[in-house]
Amino acid sequence: MFVDHLIEYNGCNHEDHFKTYGPQDISMAEFVEDRLSTMESVRELGRPDFANNDRLPPRNRTYYEDEPNEYDVEDLSTQLEGAPLSHMSASRWSETCEDTEKLFVGAPTSIPGQTGLPNLEVGKDCDISTSEDAEKRAKSQGELTLDIDSILALFTDLSAIQTSINIYANSNPAKNLNSTVHLSHQNHPVHHIPQFFIGTLGDSPEYQLYMLLPRLFKKNVRRTKGNLHNHVPERVIELFMDTCFLPAVQETLPPRESQAWHFSFALVKANSKASIKEGNAYKIPGGRVGQQISYRLAKEHIPKVWKKCQRYLRTFIEQDPEYAVFKGYQFFVTGKNFKDLLHAENWPQLMKTCRKEVQPIFLYQLTLV
Repeated sequence: MFVDHLIEYNGCNHEDHFKTYGPQDISMAEFVEDRLSTMESVRELGRPDFANNDRLPPRNRTYYEDEPNEYDVEDLSTQLEGAPLSHMSASRWSETCEDTEKLFVGAPTSIPGQTGLPNLEVGKDCDISTSEDAEKRAKSQGELTLDIDSILALFTDLSAIQTSINIYANSNPAKNLNSTVHLSHQNHPVHHIPQFFIGTLGDSPEYQLYMLLPRLFKKNVRRTKGNLHNHVPERVIELFMDTCFLPAVQETLPPRESQAWHFSFALVKANSKASIKEGNAYKIPGGRVGQQISYRLAKEHIPKVWKKCQRYLRTFIEQDPEYAVFKGYQFFVTGKNFKDLLHAENWPQLMKTCRKEVQPIFLYQLTLV
């Protein structure tokens, strides 16, 4: 119902929010103008006689930069001790209080037949539907634009991906999800579930591909913003790559494509750290940063690769207790910050954009946010 409301929403009708203002209602601009006028007419309150500098000992006086210091000023305090103090009449006190009150609440209305203070109506004279600015008038019509901010997919069949994947065999833990994606699996937030980064797919927009391992989830650990406890031991990643995924790729790809791959997790890891060792040996600036090596898996090979990989994985899960961590695995694809890429003026146009830019990449329906 809520989604239907957003789709059909066409903005507010001006008549539904129109308010008739009375003669005692003043706008904020009118109130400020009256206040400035009141400030000009308000009576100045000077210092009472007993607080004037001349009546005070030099050490108790107030001095300004253009005045002499206390040692150069004649001490008249003794002479003025017996002088009478000036005073303000009761009527002037009353008038002064009224002027001060006007500064805060406004002047009483001068409209014939009306009494009391004016009503401050912030909305008066603020109707942008009658503004001289065309952009403000357009906003008053409640025009609605739509966009897709995030794209999420949770699945177990890698062949659901209908585009090439850039595979990072040596997963970088820094790529793990570090904030909520507003999605849960088995009653656990997805970004809390142990995971490892597999690669990227798509290009403008680009998506990140992860493998989630709910079996490794620990409910009672204390999670912080800097440590979500969602990392997977390197040994687990090595098991998946060396005995399931990389052998499936090697058996499927033709030689002209497989020659660009390394089919050993240890070898991929060593190559990714080669730049660090070389940087240390030759003191190369920037050489201490590990290199992220990726391998392109063309979309036409994904179904065959995954079929073999899945067969290997199921066999090992049944036969080797070390592979029990892969039970209940899920693949997770996420992409966000697409507002500038996937936006439209109306729902049909947004769906058309989605079918053109997003759906060709995935075989199944996604969660769009």
